[in-house]
Amino acid sequence: NPYIKAKSGKQPIEIISELAKRRGLPITDPSIQREYFGKWIKDTNSLVFKFDAKKNVFDVLPSDLTYIFGIDIGYNDADAIAVVGYSHATGCSYLVEEYVQDKSDITTLVRKIEALQQAYQPVKIVMDAGALGKKIQEEIRVRHSLPVEAADKHRKFEYIALMNDDLRNSKFLAVQNSRFEEDAMLVQWDYSNPVKPKISDSLHSDIHDAALYAWREAKHYFQQKPSGPVNRNTDAYMKELEDKEAAALELRKQAGDEFTDISSWEDLGISDFDFDE
Repeated sequence: NPYIKAKSGKQPIEIISELAKRRGLPITDPSIQREYFGKWIKDTNSLVFKFDAKKNVFDVLPSDLTYIFGIDIGYNDADAIAVVGYSHATGCSYLVEEYVQDKSDITTLVRKIEALQQAYQPVKIVMDAGALGKKIQEEIRVRHSLPVEAADKHRKFEYIALMNDDLRNSKFLAVQNSRFEEDAMLVQWDYSNPVKPKISDSLHSDIHDAALYAWREAKHYFQQKPSGPVNRNTDAYMKELEDKEAAALELRKQAGDEFTDISSWEDLGISDFDFDE
């Protein structure tokens, strides 16, 4: 553009360098190269969710999944339901089914929730209850007897960062060709204010919000290795026995029993053979 130098007295590259410096970015940053040099360039750093199809698509689901539904509601925006299951055996969470439908009424949404509830038997259903969402949540809960709770929306960016940790470590996986994966390639950060970046308004993903609500409630990170029998010839064995004895004493005390004739663990209902189970 020959008029840039004529009007500003500066070469275009000088202006671009100043813009990049103000945004705290090098001139080689993909966003600068794309926006000011017109280059087609992949910028994974600008994507909000770090989804990688090679790491975040599951082939087989574990058998011990516990399910949670996350629901994001809209009208011009779509209603979205994310069915997330978590496994203690694998320490992972799985987006197993999605529902995304725009311009839908409450009855249609309720029927879909009921159908999914029958299929998955979720332990929890959480919904965006912001603005008019609170009225819709109460309508669904009271009129349709669905146990819908308000989703926790606080500290959203911190939880996106935590979900990205799960994505990078293959701890969050989605069904193949999911809407979540599709949107993850499009939703970007807006760094126009480097001090306070936000999610760009250029594309809103309903399924991302729904999945994030459900994922926040998942307990896959409580994974524990099963413990084997305690060796009787160790301090750990005696410690467990003492702890069990103390717990039994406390229960008897709360029940008002008198401790006048306790001469063995059997009197407390404790057998050392319990530890062999």
